[in-house]
Amino acid sequence: EFRYLWHNEGGEELGMRGSYLAVEPPRHLVHVERFDGMPEDSEATITSELTETEGRATTLRATVHYATTAARDAMLASMAVGVRDSYDRLAAILAQG
Repeated sequence: EFRYLWHNEGGEELGMRGSYLAVEPPRHLVHVERFDGMPEDSEATITSELTETEGRATTLRATVHYATTAARDAMLASMAVGVRDSYDRLAAILAQG
């Protein structure tokens, strides 16, 4: 089992917990996760697969499955701003080089 807890600059917290269903190093991982305060049907099952290409690059393919379409849509809507902001911060760090 695992638990993540994030804090933003304003002191707000976001927590998530989950458990591993399958661990097959180094290429395959399956886990379930649910953010704190979200309904039971918002639990997601995530399958992560790593594939090496010519010994030079690794591709991560993550498939996320929700119990209902409504749960998926609600999670996507709640994540849109945070994910965009995270990628913007990463791009800024990489640009500093």
